Amino acid sequence: KIKKNILVHCEIFLRLVGLISTFLLVAPLGSSLILFLRAFDEIRGAESFNYISEKVKRSIAWLLLWQCGIKVLITGRNDQLFVDHEAILLSFSHASNLDGFLVTATCPIRQLALGKKELFLIPFFSWLSLAFGGVPVDRGNRDRASRALRRSVQSARSSRCSVCLAIAPEGTRSTTGQLLAFKKGVAHMWEELGRAPVIPFLILGAFDLFPRGSWVNESTGTVRVVFLESLLLAEQELNRDQFMLLLRRRMLQGLSQHDSEPGDTDPAQQGQLRATSALLNALVVLLCGGLYGSVQRMLSQGLGLSGLQMVAAVVGGSLVLTVVLYVYNVYGVHWFTSSNSSSSISSKKEN
Repeated sequence: KIKKNILVHCEIFLRLVGLISTFLLVAPLGSSLILFLRAFDEIRGAESFNYISEKVKRSIAWLLLWQCGIKVLITGRNDQLFVDHEAILLSFSHASNLDGFLVTATCPIRQLALGKKELFLIPFFSWLSLAFGGVPVDRGNRDRASRALRRSVQSARSSRCSVCLAIAPEGTRSTTGQLLAFKKGVAHMWEELGRAPVIPFLILGAFDLFPRGSWVNESTGTVRVVFLESLLLAEQELNRDQFMLLLRRRMLQGLSQHDSEPGDTDPAQQGQLRATSALLNALVVLLCGGLYGSVQRMLSQGLGLSGLQMVAAVVGGSLVLTVVLYVYNVYGVHWFTSSNSSSSISSKKEN
């Protein structure tokens, strides 16, 4: 029993180190590649399902899920719905640290997602989040939160391809795994999108594997994501409160229907997930260590930097870049937007 506990703790530690190594490798390279490919996709006028940048995003998300030892079962996705509409609102249940990657991995088109601003102060993770389409929201400032919502809607409307706006109607992660009361942000976004189609999106099993407050999942397993039947409400005269009640009722009905379905508890499957997770994490750690050694040797020869000096330079540079991106996306974008709006209003008055 003691040997088994030691093995489990070593496995969890390897998973944590592997995930950190992946962010160190993928965040600077992957985020730059995604942004470059997105501009390329826009220039070539590709269809939503053929965006190379989105395929790279989904590949990174799947890699992180595989490293966590997570098997994902997808139910009910209707790809034709994403083709037929320029903008779609994806309302997902939120109870786990895995949810953002599950949305990215399973949504077939480009998505924008609202997230609390504190997440965008985490180096490397925040770079990838911004490249994935994350929009930081200052939940302590109602005006900035509203502007972040409107900015995401404007980005969706100005895009040449179909865009999915993902939002957790609860406004935060559940600490119990149960669906919390809905905030009004989801109703505001629905109206700002011109009463676009709404897809209730359930994530089942993630809370048990990777709950709020965990640094890494302690066990591997299966997560089921369920795309419920879409709500097409453009022709119905619903106010915001009625819309929220209808959406919440649909998600609760979906939970009562699908939450009782048996998960994948096959011991052989669990062993395969653990082995795959351990192998991937070991390879990533070795790759990260090899690259660090190569870069350190080049810098020591070219600039005379020691290993400690190189680590200090990387840490300092990443912190500065993270703060700059955070300030711009949380405060700077709103300042530029308000300045441009004021200028346009003044010019209209002069004319």
